[in-house]
Amino acid sequence: MALIEGPAGIGKTELLKETLAAGRRRGFQVFGARAGELEQGLPFGVVRQLFELPLARSIDRSVLTGPAEQATRLLTLGDVRGEPVGSPPDQFALVHGLYWLCLNLAERGPVLIAVDDVHWADEASLGWLAYLVRRIEDQPVAVALALRSPHPVAESSVLRDIRAHPFTATLPLEPLSESAAASLVRATFPDAAEEFCRACHHVTAGNPFFLRELVAALRAEGVPPTASESERVRQMAPGTITHVVLLRLGALPPPALDVARAIAVFGARAEVRHAAALADLDVEQAAEAADALVAAGILNEGRPLEFVHPVVRTAIYGDIPPGARAAAHARAARILASDRVPPDRVAGHVLLTEPAHDAWAVEALRAAARWLADAGAPAGAIPYLRRALAEPPPEVRADVLFELGSLEVMVGDRNAADRLQECLEASQDRRRRAEIALLLGRASAGSSYAEAVQTFQRAIDELGEDEREVRLRLEAELLAVARWEPTLRSLVRERLPRVAAEASRGETSAERRLLGFLAQETALLNEPAEEARRWAEKALAGGLLLAEEGSDSRLYHYATDALTLTGAYERADRASAEALEDARSRGSFAGFARVAFSRVLLNMHRGHISDAEVDARAAIQSAEQSGARILFVPAAGFLAEALVERGDVEGAEEVLREAASTPDFENNPAAFIALAARGRWFMAVGRTVEALEDLSRTARLGERFDVVTPAVVPWRSLTAVALATRGAPEEARQLVAEELALARAFGAPRPIGIALRAQGLVERGEEGLALLRESVSALEGSGADLEHARSLTDLGAALRRANRRSEAREPLRRGAEMAFRCGATALFERAQAELKATGARPRRVVLHGVDSLTASERRVAAMASGGMTNREIAQALFVSVKTVEKHLGQAYAKLGVSSRAELKNVLKGHGR
Repeated sequence: MALIEGPAGIGKTELLKETLAAGRRRGFQVFGARAGELEQGLPFGVVRQLFELPLARSIDRSVLTGPAEQATRLLTLGDVRGEPVGSPPDQFALVHGLYWLCLNLAERGPVLIAVDDVHWADEASLGWLAYLVRRIEDQPVAVALALRSPHPVAESSVLRDIRAHPFTATLPLEPLSESAAASLVRATFPDAAEEFCRACHHVTAGNPFFLRELVAALRAEGVPPTASESERVRQMAPGTITHVVLLRLGALPPPALDVARAIAVFGARAEVRHAAALADLDVEQAAEAADALVAAGILNEGRPLEFVHPVVRTAIYGDIPPGARAAAHARAARILASDRVPPDRVAGHVLLTEPAHDAWAVEALRAAARWLADAGAPAGAIPYLRRALAEPPPEVRADVLFELGSLEVMVGDRNAADRLQECLEASQDRRRRAEIALLLGRASAGSSYAEAVQTFQRAIDELGEDEREVRLRLEAELLAVARWEPTLRSLVRERLPRVAAEASRGETSAERRLLGFLAQETALLNEPAEEARRWAEKALAGGLLLAEEGSDSRLYHYATDALTLTGAYERADRASAEALEDARSRGSFAGFARVAFSRVLLNMHRGHISDAEVDARAAIQSAEQSGARILFVPAAGFLAEALVERGDVEGAEEVLREAASTPDFENNPAAFIALAARGRWFMAVGRTVEALEDLSRTARLGERFDVVTPAVVPWRSLTAVALATRGAPEEARQLVAEELALARAFGAPRPIGIALRAQGLVERGEEGLALLRESVSALEGSGADLEHARSLTDLGAALRRANRRSEAREPLRRGAEMAFRCGATALFERAQAELKATGARPRRVVLHGVDSLTASERRVAAMASGGMTNREIAQALFVSVKTVEKHLGQAYAKLGVSSRAELKNVLKGHGR
């Protein structure tokens, strides 16, 4: 990526033109755009300039497959398969899809993208360019951006990121030297005196465009190029250029001025028919006027119509009186609307008019907002609806408020609650009020759970018996919010029996949403695992809930997480795999983040540490990209726990430090997981006092947020073991007995096995050995492999300490093997050390073959062996092809293979 930088007129535009021409000569697929000051409000406007017209002329199905399909709405290409595209993508999915469109194009040949005046580019297009530059390595893609400096506006943070990226080369353009300026002057005035040339250079500061315009003005005025005229030249200010442009324009036939002004109003590129309509000319007259403007050096040759330089457009546009400009934009909007151009281009002109209570303008703005939201750019739709609020007749104001508030909720805008409150007060229809309340409650939850619950409750109270479905939706939202507000816990407990009875059949969408909540709540309250599992299965309804809610629904993941907590690992695995496929097919970052987090929980419970590490990193990365920051703290906690298990205590410390730096960390219910992970880390490094402090904080959070079950975090067992090492056995016994009672009441094998193991470690002696054996039995066949390996290792270690060395060897060998397969390096090394202490010779483990692969390498290798191409793997995991190639290359080297067929044979029998 090259960033060509310099002041206006220095030659950036000409250099880009030459770059594009060179690209065409060398066989590149060339895509060019010019950003404009008046088009900054058009989301993805630059992207659409780049791709819309070339793709519309020749749609190649291959470039719009995979994630790139998400861009079809935005680029107004329709669905090339002849089927509905499906639900709108989110904005991150759209950016990802546009990135893959670029890569799909690059499959056909090298791609050259050039954007002039990128300082005027809309934020959405800049975001895509920043996304592209981070993933451009080793792709046959070149990008050239022209940027004015000093900047006419404050440089955006996204543009600063592009500038700072290692793949961006900044190319500053310098002014012409005196000798170069003299060469240009003498191209017009062959006999120009040296002093005259120096004066021209001085006045223009070596700026090529200004120099050309100055020479043209001097020639038009008949100024001789002599030394005696040098002083006259020196008195001409740079601002004279605008005057020169307007003088040259005034010398043309009258229609030329009208056409030039029309083009200035329409923006960067204008069609002849549109300029003709705005100038009140027929198309032939407008075309003749355009030819005259080309001959005068005001327009570029070709179509669409475009000024030779932004400075020329600025001069002509600025010369139109403000009132006339606003009126011209109003006419331009209607001209474009009659020609069925994309709605946001129409509305872009409405934004530049004076509010006039125009019902047509309101509908144009609302249409643009709907179109952008449907294309996956809700943030870009919001300014149109805000402008519409200045226009509408009273009868549609409530509708505009609702549409605006809906979008503001979607993007997390703080104004949403105020908009929706005003809308609620203006609405009289009960069902409509309930829909508004659903959104208002979600918006209010960001600042006050109590206020959100009040909103939901008022709406529920208003509804009649015939509005059962919307009432149940409100109930689901109310419970999901109230669940995490300690002062509202009694409200949740009161409503649960009635909700369970009313939603128990799971026959409607609202019932299934409620059952998703009920499944998780039943598990968290330590009600029998079988009951929570039953609610989860009814909620999922064989895929219906996923189809209705999508992978980014928290209620879907409430159900899958309940399956994990209750030990139904295979069923949870299938449910999360289905959600992962949904996230991939829709390109949903938010869905991918939630699926990754659910899979972290699942893999930590199963003891698949390598997989859990990969999923935790994916959850953190996609949560940050999608804005689902609420997942960051718990995902960081699980990542730290996985790193401790792998023996990377330094890496775990860094992750935990970042998690603890988040605002209001210890009041966040998700800190329950991160604090427990930090307690484990303190224990791993021998800092028992700090471990006990963090586990105590975990207990307080658990009590505050009503997380009763030990299936989430067995903090009592962890605390009991830490207390026992500090000589406090009675307190330890009390805690572990409490946890064992809870675990037995819950009924899932994993928490029972963990509690029995902790009790065995606290009791010691024969009683302790019996408890450890019981722990091993409880975990046998449970699928909780790491906890099984830990109990085996603790049993073997206890037998070794009791001087029963031969008896200790078998559980230690089994524990070591299981720990190794789980990727739990720390436990494996401990089991090996215990085996040595028994006098046995543990097998020497050398990392080779499949076991030598990192978690990421193993995942990519497994996907490749399953028949996926590198591109498909990259699309599925939301990473670049380069990343996939790197992991796969390293896997090939470690496994000693050179093909996917060989890879499949090597991986056969290695399971996950």
